[in-house]
Amino acid sequence: MLERAVMAAMTKPPDIDTARLTLAVLDQQRALDRTRARTARIIDLLRRGPA
Repeated sequence: MLERAVMAAMTKPPDIDTARLTLAVLDQQRALDRTRARTARIIDLLRRGPA
C-alpha cells in the first residue's frame, strides 16, 4: 500500500484520492507502530518472569 501511495504521489499532481491513500497508509503505519510497542512490552514482561 505504501508503494501505491508513493507511486501515485510521484506520477500525478496531488488529488483527493492520493491524499486519502496517504492518510490510510499513515494510519496503518501508526497502528503497526502501536502493535510493535505493545509486543515489545509483552516480551519484556515475559522475560522478567513472575513479579
